[in-house]
Amino acid sequence: MWYNIPVNLNHLPNGIYIVRMINDGKKFTEKLIIEK
Repeated sequence: MWYNIPVNLNHLPNGIYIVRMINDGKKFTEKLIIEK
């Protein structure tokens, strides 16, 4: 399941957002979101 709690949000000029989410409170999952 995905959590809607962003830990660190970085805005890149390329339109790519790096969202780090906490998984199980131990593992960090990095998700790349590209806006079209």
